[in-house]
Amino acid sequence: MNRQRSSFATLGQAIVAFAAVTWGFLFARGVLATLFHAYDDEGFFLLALARYFRKGALDPGTYSYYGPFYYYAQQACFWLFGLPVTHDSGRFVTLLFWMAAAMLSGVFVYRLSRSLLLGAAATLSCISVASVLAHEPGHPQQEILILLTVAPCLSLSMGTRRRGAALFLLGAVGAALLFTKVNVGVFYLAALAHSLFCVLPAGRFRSAGTTILLVYAVLAAPLVARIHLFTGAGAYCAVASLCAASTFAWGSLARLARPLDLRLAWLAAAGTVSGTALIATASFCQGVSLPALVDGLLLEPARHFAASWFVGFRLGLPWFLATAVVLSGIACLGWFGGRLSPFRLWLGALRCGVGLGVILLLVRTDLAFVVPFLPLGVIPITRRAWRLAEWFPRLFIADLAATQFLQTYPVAGSQMGIASVPVLLWAFVCITDGVDELGGLARLPSPALWNGAAGTFVLLVVAAVMWHSGVRRTAYPYPASRLKGAAGLHLPPQQAETYRFLSGSIAANCSVLFTMPRLHSFNFWSGVPLPKDPEVPASIKAYTWGRQELVLDQLRSDEGACVLYNRELLLLWQITPDDLERLPLVTYVLHQMPTAAQDGAYQIRINPHRSSAWIPYSANATP
Repeated sequence: MNRQRSSFATLGQAIVAFAAVTWGFLFARGVLATLFHAYDDEGFFLLALARYFRKGALDPGTYSYYGPFYYYAQQACFWLFGLPVTHDSGRFVTLLFWMAAAMLSGVFVYRLSRSLLLGAAATLSCISVASVLAHEPGHPQQEILILLTVAPCLSLSMGTRRRGAALFLLGAVGAALLFTKVNVGVFYLAALAHSLFCVLPAGRFRSAGTTILLVYAVLAAPLVARIHLFTGAGAYCAVASLCAASTFAWGSLARLARPLDLRLAWLAAAGTVSGTALIATASFCQGVSLPALVDGLLLEPARHFAASWFVGFRLGLPWFLATAVVLSGIACLGWFGGRLSPFRLWLGALRCGVGLGVILLLVRTDLAFVVPFLPLGVIPITRRAWRLAEWFPRLFIADLAATQFLQTYPVAGSQMGIASVPVLLWAFVCITDGVDELGGLARLPSPALWNGAAGTFVLLVVAAVMWHSGVRRTAYPYPASRLKGAAGLHLPPQQAETYRFLSGSIAANCSVLFTMPRLHSFNFWSGVPLPKDPEVPASIKAYTWGRQELVLDQLRSDEGACVLYNRELLLLWQITPDDLERLPLVTYVLHQMPTAAQDGAYQIRINPHRSSAWIPYSANATP
């Protein structure tokens, strides 16, 4: 009879988990189909992919401030499904990455907690938190997300015979992140290195490694944000340093009965070196020189974004003080942990409460409010002696969450969602450990029941949030956009009509289209190519004099040349009127190219020597 009840309970949990994942998939598909941001990062990356697929190499024609691994992974997906480079195809690939990362999150939590409901809750929560992918489909952050969820799953293999392979692959993930977005890769490798040093046998090597990485935790934030340290990023850096240093310090106090063999730890370094060599060799075989690779991966992004683009967290003194108070309270719990053993029930409840609260805040994308709690996952409060297989994934996810908070600089936009995923997994680990402490008391229900209850609560809350924010999107409330290559895009009627008007007018009248700022979706929708510029920078300010002259020559010599201009969108790139007046390309467009058509803030400007008449847009025509 007990076996039959257990079978029915397992079947019921499986049905609930399947329903949750299905609802999450419908939510993700609906958000992707009904959201398009005017700043158009999507078109920028589609252009980079189209040039890469056409030329077959990461040459200067693909200029996107990201490394070659992004192109390799995208090419594999497009080739596997036989997809053309369109908005529909790019969003389909984004959906694949999104759902795969969510499923990996569920697997990680399930393997730690052995609770199907808690794993399903992690999957649904990841879908909600990672909904930022719909803001910028095709962005390299979708690959970063899946790599940041693959790594925690690999960390669970430390107690098996496959630990050597797992360590090698953990290092290789670091190489893939380095060659996708270098700052994220550095933060990941710092977290991995600290976790490995902390599980080594006691000795000088371990002490030196943990000390060096503690210094890194203190100095990384002010070094990364040094340009804006005194102009808005000071409190952010202080909070990031305090949280990372506290997490690293408490994690380094752990002592394991059977630590990791140093010879196995070197396999992680071998994985990073091997992955770096493999990706770099593949780039060299495609004709990319070492100076070009270094410049495109490191120097150009640092010069442009760090100097001119800051939309980061601007935390004030009150939040810094609140962070210090929270960290001090957690430190007291750790310092007096031995005396708190009689209060194990309350400590377990604290872990569960913090974990649940963090999840609910992350669903609302309130990342800055939760990072001060990260040391709670690694302090030795009434904790049994951990085995390596149990301790390493817990320490690694806490370190990863603490270091990835820095990727929100200099832009705390969709990066917040990606940086939130390791914190989300940490929150579920916190719930699992709190449940273990609660369930260890004889008078209370078993851990399985507590985990199931926590998972059910999270599922209900996250599903309700999704229902409130996105249920209308799952039903496609608007008709198809009728834009070329974007049949699956369902936009509000006014927005869709504006895009159709602009694309149709450009298709009927223009032979070359340049956009200010870069709005390359209109090149795809209209079928009109860009000027033959070997490089397409992200911002108009990044155009060198040589690039400006190259584009200017084509705009002047081609009577069919057009420019799509939107002054309001230029403001998003923090470009001032003085910046515009210093650029010959911009002054030519603004002062010599007349406006032939306009819709809202969008203007289509044409060659001043154009001889052919402007053909008005027909609403019945589809670009």
